[in-house]
Amino acid sequence: MQRKKLLALEINKKRADVPAMQAVVEFQHKDKYGNYTTHEYNYVYDAFIDESTGEKTLIVDMFKPAPGAEFLYRLFIGKNKQGDDKWFIVKSDGTVSESSLPVDYYCRYCRRFYYQFSADTDKVIDEYLSDTKSYAKGKGIKKIIAWQKAVRQKRLKDKYQKIKDSISYELAEIRPLPQSVHKWIDNTVMAYSRYMFYDANGKKQTTARCSVCGNEVTINKVRSGDKVTCPVCHKKCTAKPYRKYLNSNGFCNRETIMYLQPFKGTRFCAREFMVVYIYTHGRINPYIRIKELVRTTCDFDVQEMRVQEQYTYDEDYKGGDWRKGFYKSVNSSLQLYPGTLNKIFKRVKGFNKWHIDYGKIARLCNPVGCENLYNAVNQVASLNNIIDNGLINLARDVITYTYRCTEFDLAKGSLRKSFGITKDDLKILKQLNPKLYEFKLYKAYKQTGRKIDIEELKEFFAIRSMIDCDVNDMLRILEYSSLRKFCKFFRKWESENCTSQDKDSWWDPRRHFFRDYKDYIENATLLEYDLSNLEVLYPKNFKQAHDLASDIVNDKNFSEGELPQIARQYEKYSNLYSYEDKDFCIMPPIRHNDLKDEGKTLCHCVATYAKRVATGKTIILFIRKTSEKEKPYFTLELNPVTLRIEQCRGFENCSYPNKVKKFMDKWYKTKIEPLIRSKEKCQTTAA
Repeated sequence: MQRKKLLALEINKKRADVPAMQAVVEFQHKDKYGNYTTHEYNYVYDAFIDESTGEKTLIVDMFKPAPGAEFLYRLFIGKNKQGDDKWFIVKSDGTVSESSLPVDYYCRYCRRFYYQFSADTDKVIDEYLSDTKSYAKGKGIKKIIAWQKAVRQKRLKDKYQKIKDSISYELAEIRPLPQSVHKWIDNTVMAYSRYMFYDANGKKQTTARCSVCGNEVTINKVRSGDKVTCPVCHKKCTAKPYRKYLNSNGFCNRETIMYLQPFKGTRFCAREFMVVYIYTHGRINPYIRIKELVRTTCDFDVQEMRVQEQYTYDEDYKGGDWRKGFYKSVNSSLQLYPGTLNKIFKRVKGFNKWHIDYGKIARLCNPVGCENLYNAVNQVASLNNIIDNGLINLARDVITYTYRCTEFDLAKGSLRKSFGITKDDLKILKQLNPKLYEFKLYKAYKQTGRKIDIEELKEFFAIRSMIDCDVNDMLRILEYSSLRKFCKFFRKWESENCTSQDKDSWWDPRRHFFRDYKDYIENATLLEYDLSNLEVLYPKNFKQAHDLASDIVNDKNFSEGELPQIARQYEKYSNLYSYEDKDFCIMPPIRHNDLKDEGKTLCHCVATYAKRVATGKTIILFIRKTSEKEKPYFTLELNPVTLRIEQCRGFENCSYPNKVKKFMDKWYKTKIEPLIRSKEKCQTTAA
């Protein structure tokens, strides 16, 4: 189609032969849903063939009916140089569009009708589109609408086919899973999904059926959940009553795995699979389904792994089963096939850690992300030593959370230099096999100078996973008691307040226990309870003691009163933090009311920090001008654990000027840095 020449054709927008009828017909309806109005919109069209450009072009003019006879648009239909069907529309305002005609549809409120100028109008259209009878049914405008829809569907199909062909070319190197991967799935990933279905007859020996080999065997009397070795295939299986299994709807076990397939050069493909073992309808051998979900092509940019493209499996996608994904990342928490890791990672340019066995690390630390594993090997020099010494849980967390190991020297190869693990520590840690956070708890526990009790730590680690207790919380417990006594208190509370159903539900009361216990200790400190008394520290009726302390602290009379702990802190804090030069001075509050006066004068919220100050959770210091020591100027908050300045605010929370910053820097260097060095020295000595 020669668009410029066609657009140059004159359009007669004021034709006298436009048929006359009402353009919009309005109807009033009433039914059980109420009253509503419907409209019928009427249009008229004319069609003719133009050959002025040397090509046969169908032209359709659309009008509103007379007496308005308003011109709406002109439609051009023809073919391009390649013989493909084309069309475009010129609207009344001169704009050009390639949109399709509006489909003739019916809804509750409106309908559209098209009327030809004369009988010859539809005849012109039908003759021009005579070869489209099989897929463009109807007459006149309806035939054009059906034809346009068919053309667009064909274009879309061709487009999707190009996408599918392109993806198929990009994924040409993908091949079926090797037999070794299937064996790894059976023997490692899904090893727990082996069952010995036995007949519960109460006799010393019973008949059982093995889900691995499918044979019927005779075994000694067992209970549900026991581990049994099949006499035929010698595989370890889990005992399960056969009748109970038959009466159920069956079950399935699911795992997601990742297989790294090497390509040419340093490229590889991370392929994610879902593995499902289905036991239904009395099936002894499971129905095994392995479905591939994601394919991610990766490469190495020097020493950095980068994702090139990601493809996701989508059965409903018209462009094919595989399509390019929006996000480009590799899943970092899957069972990783170890067989191809050395082949992929050790061929990277500049690789020099030949003593590292990626496959061994993956076998011991699964599930593990391939990208996390590669980065950890390059960043954590002592990773191999951690693995060789049997600290598997620590190694797994170091691989997964390398960014959380900022307090350790990861560039050092020995355990002592990198993680501060001595030979004596190693004997204990091998028995504990701690995770990363448990290892931090162990170090903090050791620095208190207490004798290491392995059973006590094991019990506390088990409880800590339920109550989310951090290092500072553990040290707070050790100020008043031992971990063993705390664990005994928790287990007693658990037995009285938690049922087996509660533990398996999303509403597990244990998750909220430690939050309430910390509230109780804080309130008890404010009320000056004797926490050295175990009956106060671990009350028999914990809920009653917690609620009572909370009611007293939240009472109006108590809230308006003074906290004497702040006054008792003054002498200690004054010796540690007070400082003065010719322009400014810094000092702690003498009493509780000083915080209220500070907040009232400077119009900020320091008065609300009183409880945290009294319980030692934070430290508030006052910055004053030396010439006006009684007049509030700036308020500083110091972290009591890290001795880091959290914030410094003036009137209406304004930030401090440069002269105050210089004073704070001088104060920090003179008073705080010696305290930090002394603290680090004590920790090193304890270690």
